Amino acid sequence: MLCNIVVNAQPFAPKDEVVTTARKVSKISLDNCWDKLDEYYRKYDETPVYVVAVVLYPGLKLRYFELIWTEVHQST
Repeated sequence: MLCNIVVNAQPFAPKDEVVTTARKVSKISLDNCWDKLDEYYRKYDETPVYVVAVVLYPGLKLRYFELIWTEVHQST
């Protein structure tokens, strides 16, 4: 995940227990945040508001759904 890159991005940091623990805690926190945001984005995709926003967006309109939505339950 992206969190691994962020947490491990400082190769010259001291290697003591405090820094190691802080990095582990930061990684766990970032992973939890990422999971929560992903959960909300998935819920957002299922709402009618998302469909209306995409259809009203001048660059996408209905063509987006014609190309992306290929399953039967999505077209109803």
